[in-house]
Amino acid sequence: MTTDLAAEPVAVWDCGQPEWWHDREAKTAWLKAHGLPALMYRAEFHDDPPRAVIYCYARNSEGRRHFTHPPGECTPEAHGPQCVAREEPRTVLLSELPPAELR
Repeated sequence: MTTDLAAEPVAVWDCGQPEWWHDREAKTAWLKAHGLPALMYRAEFHDDPPRAVIYCYARNSEGRRHFTHPPGECTPEAHGPQCVAREEPRTVLLSELPPAELR
């Protein structure tokens, strides 16, 4: 078993990339079936050992995404994905990687 946890991922699911939208329903179902959050914006899958690094938006007490600044402090020109609060990425060990057809 390799212990290089910084190795390149074997698959990346990123909601900002067109590839994510191909088979999105099947990918979401796979995430849920494996106890992973389907409301993530990026997942990096690694082997040896099988694991995922999950990136999620931070949620407020109402379960909604929120921003890193108070309302009104960001202009529409400067406002973008970088303004959304994010959780720290977390690594989750997996029993298996997603099937090849979803990678």
